Amino acid sequence: MRNGIGIMLMLLLTTSCYREVTLEVPGAEGGLLINAQLSTAGKNHSIFVGTCSSSKVSPLHSAEVLCSVNGGERIKAEEVMVGGKPQVEYCFDAVLNPGDKVSIDVSDDDGRTAGAEVEVPEQTGEIVSIDTSSVEGKVCFSIKIRDNRNGRNHYMLTLDHNYKAVLQDIVPYEGTVFDFEVTGSRKGIRLFNENDPILSGGHVGGFGADDIIGSGVENVNCVFTNLHFNDGVATVNVYADSTMLYDDDIIDYYISGVKDNTATISLHCISKMEFDYLWTLNTFQVSGFHMSEMMEPASIPMNVSGGYGFVSVSCCDSKTIGLKRQYLRL
Repeated sequence: MRNGIGIMLMLLLTTSCYREVTLEVPGAEGGLLINAQLSTAGKNHSIFVGTCSSSKVSPLHSAEVLCSVNGGERIKAEEVMVGGKPQVEYCFDAVLNPGDKVSIDVSDDDGRTAGAEVEVPEQTGEIVSIDTSSVEGKVCFSIKIRDNRNGRNHYMLTLDHNYKAVLQDIVPYEGTVFDFEVTGSRKGIRLFNENDPILSGGHVGGFGADDIIGSGVENVNCVFTNLHFNDGVATVNVYADSTMLYDDDIIDYYISGVKDNTATISLHCISKMEFDYLWTLNTFQVSGFHMSEMMEPASIPMNVSGGYGFVSVSCCDSKTIGLKRQYLRL
């Protein structure tokens, strides 16, 4: 795969949260790229639209992005900047329910068009309870899940963090310490899962130095099935790095207090095609990953007609819990 065409697929895992993954898509020159992850969890949805060249993907400004639900009124998605960066998203509002069909159609000034249609899956599982603990700078979550046992079901777990923190700073040349308050929200925080038999695919403890051919795949996207559930119930164990719970612009300050601190764990019911897509992307998202000469070529599922990318949609069950002060990087 090394000698193919390398492009950057911007994977939208959660709203306003991207990961960049270098993949090879032969013949991608000049095509439109659409990536989105829609969900029943909220009414505001974001879509990334770009153009492919032989070496990169560029965000596409001033595109016409039309969205509709169940063949109803076509809603024009509005172009917005992401965090003041040159990255853009196209956003639209819609309440989604299981069984809804969502259509996205994109066109640009050069006459190119691409689109996708997806159906919201049924709610096949739910979060029963969440227990938390803290070990050596890790915030640990033990999540009990109930599955409806209606065939093979596919899932993804995500973590969002909302906080109101009091930070300390020092006035230059005076040495005066003062406090100031910030409110923040961080979405799509990585959940590590190498110690869980279900999420690690049986490789508890992760892949070590004996993985000499690079075959080990970390479950970066936290996807799994109900294959190893016991009577429709399972408890999975994941953790987050406590320093990753905050926005990058505050991690250099001393956090002297927290007034509001909540974590939202979401169980996304996803299609098999999305599961296959995210699991394949796991291969390219491992820290320090290098392609092995012994690796088989990867087949990347796509569902965009007339272009490239993947538009996914999930039925979501979420629970929000408070995090104790001692769990945080204080």
